[in-house]
Amino acid sequence: MFTSVAYVSVVIVSLLFATAVQIQVGVMDSHGRQVRGSRVYVRLSKDSDAKEVVWKAQEQMARLNCLFTASASYSLHYPDGRPADTLPGSDQPFSLVSYKEMVMTDYSRIALFLKDSELG
Repeated sequence: MFTSVAYVSVVIVSLLFATAVQIQVGVMDSHGRQVRGSRVYVRLSKDSDAKEVVWKAQEQMARLNCLFTASASYSLHYPDGRPADTLPGSDQPFSLVSYKEMVMTDYSRIALFLKDSELG
């Protein structure tokens, strides 16, 4: 059986990027309200935990938003303002793939928020 090099390279590339997903990450103020216009798309691995999401989101926000303070200490929060240390309603640590299964939506529709840890 003959397989073309182009087909094999497409399959390899698709396998390499199959674990990369995009989510939306925004900023939350000290009162737990979402800051309008602060959302950016962040490319992450499906297996990302909360610390990795915060790190990549801070990197992306600092690159795209001159008003974002990258040196501050941020924590990850759900849209309702609760910290995203664990999955909602359980003691299981946060992971992107588990959260996606829980909310039953596409990765691109997931929105999480950064909140300055020093502000409360």
